[in-house]
Amino acid sequence: MTYKSEIKYNPQGPSHFQYGHQTSSTSHEESFDHEENVYVSDRFKREILIHIAKVIYADSKRVPIMLGISGAPGEGKTFQSKYVLSANDVEVFDFNISEFENVDAGLPLKKLEKLYRDAQNSFSSTSKISCVFVDDIDVALGSKSNYQYTVNFQHLEGGLMSFANYTEDNRPRIPIILTGNNFSLLHEPLIRHGRMRHFEWIPDDGEMEKMIIHYFPSFSVADCNKIMREMNSKCDDHKIPHRTISFYSSIKDALHDEELWSLISDKGLHLDKLSIIKIKSMLNSMTYSVEDAISTGIKLIESQLRQKRNHLQGVK
Repeated sequence: MTYKSEIKYNPQGPSHFQYGHQTSSTSHEESFDHEENVYVSDRFKREILIHIAKVIYADSKRVPIMLGISGAPGEGKTFQSKYVLSANDVEVFDFNISEFENVDAGLPLKKLEKLYRDAQNSFSSTSKISCVFVDDIDVALGSKSNYQYTVNFQHLEGGLMSFANYTEDNRPRIPIILTGNNFSLLHEPLIRHGRMRHFEWIPDDGEMEKMIIHYFPSFSVADCNKIMREMNSKCDDHKIPHRTISFYSSIKDALHDEELWSLISDKGLHLDKLSIIKIKSMLNSMTYSVEDAISTGIKLIESQLRQKRNHLQGVK
């Protein structure tokens, strides 16, 4: 299995974390089961690793404990974060946004505090670097007027600020990574400099091309560039934003759907072993062309436009 050079683990480089006499140097193949040609932006990896290193090793309460990664939905914030953390043998303690609310006031904060203590205990006992990861935090704690701002939300914001101001000398500081689409929706004191390091993830064209190749590994860079140009041109024609990286995953899924339907429509849903093997092979191969991908992408954009028009008509 091969990986793009920017994410390849270098045990002698800055991503090689050491603590005491213990060493964490698990390779990609050992720690994360991914498809070939996975690409992670070098500047994205840099932000995460620098943040963790400063919190763990700087030994300064002035280093922000939280890293906020913002950006449009579907641009790979969570995927890249989890990939980098796993590739560098960081133990991740996830806090799901579904846990942000509970009928028992104060219980979500207790869960978050326990998770943070568990991460501290893990790091103290094993010397394996730990971090707390909260995905889509603005969905839960966003302060839009149509959100129900509950006691639990206030408790959780206060809890995160407490972690940011953490000064207990005999316990390690654990980095916290938060992702979201719009951090301006959060409580301003929570996101100010000194409490949160902020990284806005907007992939440039070169990064987009490399991520698209992940979905179409048999296409050349020029092929992927052509697909992206055609999609952007279609979006410009309709004066809509350019599509995010997850859109290109949808193109690949739609192309596989056509192949899968041709098999199911011929043999029915209950398939024999040979047909099942054929499906698995089909989903792992590419029998379509660049033109097929472009045509499918244009159809998806047109479908999204119709849905948007129908939604606006319904609002009226």
